[in-house]
Amino acid sequence: MERVRRAVLTDATAIAAVHRESRAAYYGDQPDPDDGREAMWEHLLGVEGGVTFVVEDRDVVVAFMSARHLDHYEPVLELSSLYVQPGRFGRGTGKRLHEVFESERRLGEGGFLEVWEGNQRAIDFYRRHGWVATSTSRPGPHDTPFITYRLPAG
Repeated sequence: MERVRRAVLTDATAIAAVHRESRAAYYGDQPDPDDGREAMWEHLLGVEGGVTFVVEDRDVVVAFMSARHLDHYEPVLELSSLYVQPGRFGRGTGKRLHEVFESERRLGEGGFLEVWEGNQRAIDFYRRHGWVATSTSRPGPHDTPFITYRLPAG
């Protein structure tokens, strides 16, 4: 049975594994165990202002979501990561994490994220949840850009 909880520092290795496997699945690459994701997540889990949640199934981390509040031009909650183990795609796990993201948004706060244009599964997921593509992009892997999406303020 799945349960959602706030991530702790000791989750960094498990989060890195889910991150690595999911990215490899949509990029069409092999997971790289030497990509430094463990150190990256150890750092990110300690950064002030961020929030990360994991989904566990039988005490094994199978998905995670990370976000942070930004107040540059307008209040916005950046959805910096939402990853699910590839074998669990389509089971509603991502939807549960998106609900957690929504619960973290402050009154009047919009959403912001970037999606790799080659990841149609993610694009469809975000569109179903009200995200709208903007005209902003940046270079990404395999000569395919990351596209910025916005979620209207709630």
